[in-house]
Amino acid sequence: RGRLSVYSVHNPSHLYLVRQEGERWTCTCPDFAGRCQRFGLRCKHIEAVRVVDAEQHSYTDAKVQQRY
Repeated sequence: RGRLSVYSVHNPSHLYLVRQEGERWTCTCPDFAGRCQRFGLRCKHIEAVRVVDAEQHSYTDAKVQQRY
């Protein structure tokens, strides 16, 4: 955990920084800086990082279970 760079889907030349500090998530995208931060929401970049992280943990857990 910590921080990860995520490319914009609509404009691949834009790179956003997603960070997790404890339970708090932040992103440097305009959507997070405006709407999401104001209303306590997560942007699509944060959600993408969370999905990938969950999938990686699932895969790792499955591999460990197969060994035993």
